[in-house]
Amino acid sequence: MPEQETNCTSTKTISYLDLSSADSCSTCLTKIENLPHSLTCVENQIIKIENLPASLTSLDCSDNKITKIENLPASLTKFDCWCNQIKKIENLPASLTSLDCNWNEITKIENLPDSSTKFICWGNEIIKIENLPDLLTSFDCSWNEITKIENLPNSLTSFNCSWNQITKIENLPDSLTQFSCASNQVTKIENLPNSLTKLNVSGNPVKYIDEVDISRLNFSRHNLSVFFPHYKAIKRIQKRIKRRFFIIKDLAVRKMQAGCFNWIWKPKCKDGRYGIQLRLGLMDFKEHFE
Repeated sequence: MPEQETNCTSTKTISYLDLSSADSCSTCLTKIENLPHSLTCVENQIIKIENLPASLTSLDCSDNKITKIENLPASLTKFDCWCNQIKKIENLPASLTSLDCNWNEITKIENLPDSSTKFICWGNEIIKIENLPDLLTSFDCSWNEITKIENLPNSLTSFNCSWNQITKIENLPDSLTQFSCASNQVTKIENLPNSLTKLNVSGNPVKYIDEVDISRLNFSRHNLSVFFPHYKAIKRIQKRIKRRFFIIKDLAVRKMQAGCFNWIWKPKCKDGRYGIQLRLGLMDFKEHFE
């Protein structure tokens, strides 16, 4: 049966409306109008945001075919538009406090209202952290192409930048309590704020942890939980290999001493280097010929 367009009308007495997955074998929601205070229309075929009432405070139009943010009412405080085809953040009302626009085609963070406190934009094509509002407390920019942590507001308490191309932990605000940079290219854990209560650095090639930074964190007061699995196991293996290497090196030195003329040659090992270097014992040489 051919697909028919279906409009949603006569909703003046409804305060909350959920039209998620409204398409069926015979109908497909393509237009919305006369809406209540809160609307959820996830997983439809909507291509344009329009005809929203002036009193609308919450809108979730995720998983549609929307290409542009437009026609949002001034009363809107929460807007979810993940999994669409949006390329630019624009036309947001000044009253907006929460924006979720993950899995779109956004390349730049811009035009966020000053009132924003929560911003989720993972799964886009963003390369730089910038233009964040001063009141922002929660920020998730995972699964992008970001290479540097920068330009974070001092009000931020929760920050997730996992699955990017970040190589260094830096520029974190003192207010931060939850921080995740899992699955990046970080090799050294450093520059951590004292306020942290949760830290996730799993999936990084961590080789060094700044003991000063870790010791400054108050484990008892914050009940700090740190996630860098396998790091302790790797350090144990490294110590075991190093200990075994020095044992073998010491045995090699003893064998060479037993087989050499000590009055001419002395075996000498340099710490941290493989192999054995020989040197001439001039004092022994002099004593032998006196």
